Amino acid sequence: MKNVLFALCCLMGYSAFAQSEDEGIKSSISAYTEGFTKGDTASLGRAFASNALLRNLNASTGKLVDTPLRKFIAGMPTGGAKATGNLVNYSYAGTSAVATVEFKFDDFKYIDKHMGMKQITSYKSIDYSELSNNLVDRQVPNELYVQKTKEARQITRKKARLLLAEDNAQRQETARKQEIAQLE
Repeated sequence: MKNVLFALCCLMGYSAFAQSEDEGIKSSISAYTEGFTKGDTASLGRAFASNALLRNLNASTGKLVDTPLRKFIAGMPTGGAKATGNLVNYSYAGTSAVATVEFKFDDFKYIDKHMGMKQITSYKSIDYSELSNNLVDRQVPNELYVQKTKEARQITRKKARLLLAEDNAQRQETARKQEIAQLE
């Protein structure tokens, strides 16, 4: 089936001990393209976080389908896909990165967009009792309150403009009456 595949997935955070940011991104993408084209499941495993989801756009149905990494690797044909893959471009800022990979087959090609590279791949659980002393309770206005407050400000501004116009009209009327009184 000729599906255009846009894989929006979390590539695993790579080791930055001996690698620059660029080398790490290229290393992750290289592991992905080699694993995909050679059927190397170990390389695919290194390229992605263990909980990665690949989001596929099925060209025949037009629907997005999320595929867990394990299912993707299990469906990899023996010997890999008969394609060539190359890194088209990538960019990163801070702790996020995006890469574009192109796979060319004999009769079609598809583009992978990899998002979420360099994200945290492990989490620490902190008991609430440890956090409770550092937390500050605060009221957060709900959407309706914010909307009503904005409308009240607009009404107040309109009222102020009308009052100013009325005051200016009264001053002009008083000035006209004084001018008429002087002429008589």
